[in-house]
Amino acid sequence: MVGISGLKGDIMQDIKLVIFDMDGVILDSEPVHLASKKKILKTLGLSATMDLSKYVGVANEELWAEVIEKNQLSMEVRELVELQDKYNFQIILEEKIPLSDGLLEVLDFLERNEIDAGVASSSTRGFVNQVLNHFEINERFKFIVTGDDVSQKKPNPEIYQKALLLGKSNPTEALAIEDSKMGTLAAKRAGIPCIGYKNPTSGNQDLSHSILEIQLLTEVIAYMQNCKKTV
Repeated sequence: MVGISGLKGDIMQDIKLVIFDMDGVILDSEPVHLASKKKILKTLGLSATMDLSKYVGVANEELWAEVIEKNQLSMEVRELVELQDKYNFQIILEEKIPLSDGLLEVLDFLERNEIDAGVASSSTRGFVNQVLNHFEINERFKFIVTGDDVSQKKPNPEIYQKALLLGKSNPTEALAIEDSKMGTLAAKRAGIPCIGYKNPTSGNQDLSHSILEIQLLTEVIAYMQNCKKTV
């Protein structure tokens, strides 16, 4: 476990908003995305051995735009994104994929301390809503920002800038939780301190843009309690 001593930079003193990435943080869904991508590539008659690890934390549109261009397919990017969303949710239901360990404990802690929670995900709004409604946690978030709501996705900071507006918070009053290089970079560019969650199924991600790297989501609680003591 990475303790508070692993902090990089100054400790925040007044956190009013915690913003969660979805894939790999709220839900251990990176393997689900990978399985869906491979299924689509196989259906298209393309190599299922294509290296997809570099697309963790990257908008799905970027992957499918590249596939369409390289293979000169007569398909729309949106068509493949929607197909991936469909396969993703099927797998979540069939394999009974659970919420990430410790997530509910963190949300309970935030509610007890009257700290708002939000979601900032590059996935489509349809998929994000499906997941949050399925697990009946939609109402636990003050706002949800998705890839459909921005013109540029992570690592561009736009999604986090919009999250700050919806959360009515300054960057230094917020905390992001991300599991990928692209996500931590997006948060940093928006001026938001970010905790890097080392989810093993997200691959070997560079989380150097985070202020702290954790292996358990419940370590977020310890971090925030420590911040409160420093006020």
